[in-house]
Amino acid sequence: MERAYNICIEMLEQRNYEIISREEQIIALKPDGEQIIVFFADTIKFNVQNIQIYINMMHNLEINHCIIVYNGTITPFAKKAILQSTEMTFELFSVDDLQINITKHILQPKFQLLTNNETDKMTQQYLLKFGTLKKEDPICRFYNFQKGNIIKIIRSNNCITYRIVK
Repeated sequence: MERAYNICIEMLEQRNYEIISREEQIIALKPDGEQIIVFFADTIKFNVQNIQIYINMMHNLEINHCIIVYNGTITPFAKKAILQSTEMTFELFSVDDLQINITKHILQPKFQLLTNNETDKMTQQYLLKFGTLKKEDPICRFYNFQKGNIIKIIRSNNCITYRIVK
């Protein structure tokens, strides 16, 4: 769990969050004021009761975005409850997902999210004729890229390509 904790901190920093609190949960803040909280579930089976506890904590702290790092399995009802939540954003990572920082591999290219202005220029110029990345791709999950985002990929030989998240 300690390794997952450290990788989670690196992930938040790479998403441009500033870590505010490192107690039982990690609370982080983006320059635009967006907050995120990270919960580490140490139960063997992560279920709906655990989610209700986290939702109540998020309501009390007035935070609408969280990452849940769980050890073991997650029940189908818990996944369904998360998918049905419209007012809060949940990201799920198993402890196994956070054993290495995939962005630090020597062969991994750099990924940059285009700004709204850059996205508008690219879509006008190329009419969305890009390759795609799936939202479930590990790199998309790591950076929390959303559907419709255009990603600039800079390879080690300075070759630049673009992908749209589907």
